[in-house]
Amino acid sequence: MFMKRIIFLLAIVPLFYWGCTNSGNESTMTGKDSSKVYIQNLEKKLYADSSQTIKPGVALETMIAYARFAHDFPKDSLSPEYLFKAAEIARALHKGHEAVLYYEKICTDYPNYEKTPTALFLKAFTYENTLKDTANARIGYQEFIKKYPDNQFADDAQYSLKYLGKSPEELIKMFEGNEDVASKNPEK
Repeated sequence: MFMKRIIFLLAIVPLFYWGCTNSGNESTMTGKDSSKVYIQNLEKKLYADSSQTIKPGVALETMIAYARFAHDFPKDSLSPEYLFKAAEIARALHKGHEAVLYYEKICTDYPNYEKTPTALFLKAFTYENTLKDTANARIGYQEFIKKYPDNQFADDAQYSLKYLGKSPEELIKMFEGNEDVASKNPEK
């Protein structure tokens, strides 16, 4: 709940600033249209740098704008896509908790969205790799396999479950053990 309040407060500042500095030629736009224009302008700033380095301030502002749009216009067809983009930016900024919230919202509110299976997988992946929360990662991978057993990421989820929580040393020993078995039995 605390995190949602922070995200809401962070969303207000750029929107307030943008609203105060917006030129009069866009005054005839609807709130939805002006939000889309605002997001498009942020995306231009975010992706304009040819060095492929992320600008944390612009990325954060873009992430918040995506989330705000989805909150304000939940029935718009862009909302699940914007939430997915917000989650991806959150992961890039190492904001795992926010990423998980966005992925969860996609899974809950947009079950028929084409990227919902990917969102569920990435939620579990984020728990595992960003948040180091193996318990929730296990639950997420299991839910993914149950709901989407034929998805392209099903094997990845199985693999992740098999090695979940193992230290690098344990993984090396496991792989070395498999190499020994393979060298003793060349037919495999």
